[in-house]
Parts: sequence; C-alpha cells; structure tokens
Amino acid sequence: MTVFYGPEQAGIHHERFGRLAGRAADLLLRELASAGLATGTVVDLGCGSGILARRMTDAGYDVLGVDVSAAMLEIAQQQAPNARFVQAPLLDTELPTAVAITATGEALNYLVDSRTGGPAFDVLARRVAEAVVPGGVFLFDVSVHGRSGPDGVRVQFHDAPDWSVGVRETEDATTVTREIATFRREADGRYARVDERHVLHLYDPDWLVDTLDAAGFDAVVRAEYGEEGLLEGWIVVVARRR
Repeated sequence: MTVFYGPEQAGIHHERFGRLAGRAADLLLRELASAGLATGTVVDLGCGSGILARRMTDAGYDVLGVDVSAAMLEIAQQQAPNARFVQAPLLDTELPTAVAITATGEALNYLVDSRTGGPAFDVLARRVAEAVVPGGVFLFDVSVHGRSGPDGVRVQFHDAPDWSVGVRETEDATTVTREIATFRREADGRYARVDERHVLHLYDPDWLVDTLDAAGFDAVVRAEYGEEGLLEGWIVVVARRR
C-alpha cells in the first residue's frame, strides 16, 4: 500500500470529490477582492486535480500548483493549462511572492512527509508569512480531533457505475488512518482492486491560531468554505497577513 493518490484514486477524487476545491476558490476570490488584490500569484499546496487552480487562472491570477501525486498533476495540467505545476512535497516548495497560498483537502494533515505536524507547520507558517504580501491570504482546511466521529471509527462507501470505494477510518490521540479499497471496472467488465493507506496528523485549532498569530497572521476559524458545511472534525482557517 505504498501508492498515494494513484490513477484510480486521483480520477475518482476529481470526478466525485472536487466540490470542496470549488467552494474554497469561491471564498478565496471573495477574500482577495475584499483586500483589493485583483492580480498576482496564488500558490496552491496539495493542488490535487487543479480545480482551484483553474478557477484562479480564469479569474486572472498566476497559479503555481504543487502536489506529490503524479496522477493528480496529470489531471491538473489538463484542467488548468494556464497554471504551472510542480511535483514535490509541499514542505520543500520554494514559495514565490504571492497574494495567496492555499492548502485545501487536508493537504497539511497528510503524513506523506514524516515531518508533518506541529514543528513543520510552525516553519511553514513563517515561510508563508514571508512570501505573502500584506493583506494577502493563507487559506487552508485541516482535520482536528473528532474527525472519525464520537467512537473514533467511521466506515463509508461510495459507488458509481464504473467504480466503488470503501473507506474505513480510525482515529487515535494524534492521527487518523484511512484504509481505502478502490474497485474500478476494466474494459473486459472485471473489476480491478487498488488499496491505499492514508495517515493524517490531527491539529488543535487553538494552537493553529496562536502559531499563525506569532507568524504575523490574523486568523479566523470557520466551519465551512461556503454554505455547505464540512464534515465533523474538519475546519477551515482564513489567515490574513498583517
């Protein structure tokens, strides 16, 4: 189970679970408009299939998208041809001067990189503060305690005509582990199975706000990007550079 968002998962995620990135783009556009930042660079860390990148390039912004999944980036390049994409760990990305830096879809939670967690976020927040212009935005969402429900276990199934996905999610004091089984119909009618294991570090919301404040941001915690609420144990943070 060494794959992380391989072709099967990447395609399904884009097809079925892209609404979050669209809602994040809506909020980001409103935040940038309120700051009078109509042009500039947006860096999308953990850019996935390029949905937010496409919205931002369509609005006239330059976009740099970063992701560790080659399969995600292949879709992203097709979806947002005017954006630039780099395959790299988000913690290693050189951040250009930007009006906004985003990390949606729990990108900052994933333990793809062993450094993920408190110290790494502290360093990243300071690097983002150095890159973002005054009034610019650091927008992200993260999983927090309670992500897997009151019992710490959540089981979900998602189905479509050509695929099915089963997810068993378990939570302990510091992490959430997702065991994901994907079944995709092949040309001969049989189903191929691919297994992935995703481990996420959980953050404390108050600690995030304090860390962002120390880095030079005024941060607001929200329960959603738009009108549609997020799942239990999932928050949105809008941080504006002082």
